[in-house]
Amino acid sequence: MLAITAALWEKKAMHKKYGFLCSLFILPFLPFGQASAQSTASGAFAIEEIVVTARRREESLQDTPIAVSAFSEEEMDLRGHLNVNDIASATPNVNIEQSSNTSGLTNSPTVFIRGIGQQDFVINTDPAVGIYVDGVFIARSIGSMLDVMDLERAEVLRGPQGTLFGRNTLAGALNLITKRPSTEAFDAKFTVAAGENGYSQINGAFNIPLSANLAARISVMDRKRGGYVEATNYDDLWLGDDNTQAIRAQLEFAPSDSTRVNISTDYTKSRAAPSPMVAETLGNGYGDKNALVAASTMQAYWWNVSAPMQMASFSGLEVCKTLAGQQTDTRCMGQVHNPGPDVYETTAVWHDIHGVKDPDPTNKVDTLGGALVIEADTNWGTFKSITAYRGFESDFRNDHDYSAILLFTNINDDFHQDGRSQEFQLVGNAMDGKLDYTAGYYAFAETGTERVSLVGLAGLWVVQGRENGVIPPTSTVPWAGSTGMNPKGGARFQRIVRDIDNTSNALYGQVTYHFDAPFHLTAGVRATEDEKSFDVTIHRDYCPANPNSAVQPAGGPTSNGDGFIAFDKVTDVCQVSTGSAKWNEVDPMISLAYDLNDTTMLYGTYSTGFRDGGFASRFPDGLPDTMPAFKPEYVTSSEFGVKTELLDGSFRLNAAVFDTTYDDMQVSAVPVAIARGTGIENIGVGKLSGVELEALWIVNDNLRIDASVGLLDASLESVVGGGFTTGGFKIYDQSSGVTCTASATLRCIELNDVVLPYTPETNYTIGITHRLPMSSGGNLTTRLDYIRNDAQQFKITNQIDMREDAYTVANISTTYNSADSQWALTFGIRNATDAVYSTAGSFSTGNGNSALNLSRPRESYLRYQHWLGN
Repeated sequence: MLAITAALWEKKAMHKKYGFLCSLFILPFLPFGQASAQSTASGAFAIEEIVVTARRREESLQDTPIAVSAFSEEEMDLRGHLNVNDIASATPNVNIEQSSNTSGLTNSPTVFIRGIGQQDFVINTDPAVGIYVDGVFIARSIGSMLDVMDLERAEVLRGPQGTLFGRNTLAGALNLITKRPSTEAFDAKFTVAAGENGYSQINGAFNIPLSANLAARISVMDRKRGGYVEATNYDDLWLGDDNTQAIRAQLEFAPSDSTRVNISTDYTKSRAAPSPMVAETLGNGYGDKNALVAASTMQAYWWNVSAPMQMASFSGLEVCKTLAGQQTDTRCMGQVHNPGPDVYETTAVWHDIHGVKDPDPTNKVDTLGGALVIEADTNWGTFKSITAYRGFESDFRNDHDYSAILLFTNINDDFHQDGRSQEFQLVGNAMDGKLDYTAGYYAFAETGTERVSLVGLAGLWVVQGRENGVIPPTSTVPWAGSTGMNPKGGARFQRIVRDIDNTSNALYGQVTYHFDAPFHLTAGVRATEDEKSFDVTIHRDYCPANPNSAVQPAGGPTSNGDGFIAFDKVTDVCQVSTGSAKWNEVDPMISLAYDLNDTTMLYGTYSTGFRDGGFASRFPDGLPDTMPAFKPEYVTSSEFGVKTELLDGSFRLNAAVFDTTYDDMQVSAVPVAIARGTGIENIGVGKLSGVELEALWIVNDNLRIDASVGLLDASLESVVGGGFTTGGFKIYDQSSGVTCTASATLRCIELNDVVLPYTPETNYTIGITHRLPMSSGGNLTTRLDYIRNDAQQFKITNQIDMREDAYTVANISTTYNSADSQWALTFGIRNATDAVYSTAGSFSTGNGNSALNLSRPRESYLRYQHWLGN
């Protein structure tokens, strides 16, 4: 059942958890850590050295003094990973969900690391977690739900990475490294999979030597997964499906022993139904969903836009002013349109700009990338140039009322972005290897357009009171004059065109000095200059003389002859506004590492990061006189860690403790200057601290156990001005003398009771892998993953239906590996316990409706893999 309760949960004391895991830091000092192990790992399972590039140079994972998790291709195969979302489940304090809370698009992920991330998808909001493919930054959330196709490894860097990776990595970075072409020999890998709920997948990767110094590599993928939330007002529409095809091609040329040139391109096509959102509360998301919504007329709502819509009575029918009517009469708006006990159903209907039911609301995303990488070994070190392009085109929509009645439909029918970057790097060493250095210059430029059409209730209202099968009769509410339906902006059809033109330039450098004693001191700095230009144009079918007037002029928009408002005339420009800003930031870092012995390193790191500021995006009632803006946010973090291998190298333990101060924190909220819609606001100062543990134990030749644990203590330390009011909620600091009086239109949250979004106190994963040798010479490998996530909120305003209780997921697989290592056959079950939980939530302050994004149910699959030339 959905994890919704009637009250906020209390914060739990965490000192016992911290004390337990902090005690693990003393393990390297205990006698058994230096003694011979009782058992050694050899044969089938072994701990191998992992090489990472988390600091822009190749080095061992165990020698890298930052919190980083790394997954090889073999490890991702073993765990059954399909995309970056799966990688997050195996990494402490990392949360990647497949859909944002408002886009309606499954290819626009919500990404958080250590409680810092991005929830909004609009074109002028930036990520807090940088996602990189072969060193190329992906600037927008749309199209960043990447597959693990033909990856050499995936690295998850936790904590601010402002020095080497730059802006918008204040939470961390996801660094994906694909396999490169090789001239050594031809090899190929094929994967064919099929399973429940329409799952099928075909992957192919081919390495093709063309000459002694030229090779190509081609990777292709085709994946389909059926949806799992039924849209009951359609004949055959299931939300949450997946229909993705991808291709990647590379050509690598080595004109000399010291020079390498790599040209790559990739294309991904995604076609899918809207996100699997199901209504939780219709009409009264502020309180008890089973309670009567206070009676009001439609006119009262439009005059009081900061209050809940109280829309259950909007039709004007007396029956809709009763609890029974709101729960049983389909002409009313309320829980009657909520499917009820079957949580995998929705009555949502998607509409086009004419207010007509869209028979095929397929979301479309096409992403394209290309890069030219030149590497040259010089007397000064390795010089590297990365010239890259990444962009996407998309067309998608979302039903923001989550019901059969048209209250608010959001149609992004043209959302595209083009990003170009150039980076120069120099990586080398001096002083007989005592000094390592990295220096670089980075330039980035992007342009993009988001054209979104907003079709709302008043924009589709019947001019003459004509009744429609879906929309309730409205003759009691006239259209024109001072009693008009929408006195704050003309027709409730609006097209907003958002254009961005952004640039970023940075210089960075980092050095590590290796002392004679076992100390390694690292220091770095990055200077960044960012410029943003943001243009907003609002088109409407009808532009009143004063778009922000309290009373709509008489006459209103024209009918199209069928009793409905005509929506074809969208060329009228009602308002235009422009915002521009420039920031100059400096991000320093310093780290000291100490080699306790050959297998144990202790380190401490201080680092910083920032995320760009920007401008408001949504203007339901027209543009204000001045474009609302928000400031950059900043993070400073201290981290102490240990990386060690014990028991003669059969047990690896990496642990970190961190403390982060989060200044000018950006949150997804209703902008104060607009009072409606969703945007970004600087709310105050946050504090995030925690512990992370990753362990791998080779018990014997045929048994390994791995685990990751994340503990997080997140709090809002102060709020702007002592009190922050957003969308019918007020967060206030009682200790500063600010008070709050709750009412029917205002909910009060004391500062100390605020739970920050996506900050579960505990998350952990335990994996057990057993290998059984067979008489055929092959082996049977069984894998169990047990994943646990504590309760978490989805909104800073902490609505009772915008949270998820703790949940547990188990994944199981059994693989037969052939004796010649040329093929493998896997049977697996994802979400074996059939856990039902939500991963994102959306709440509309305009209509009181709320919805949750549901996880996939239990699904079994069969996978065959074949290797050639290995």
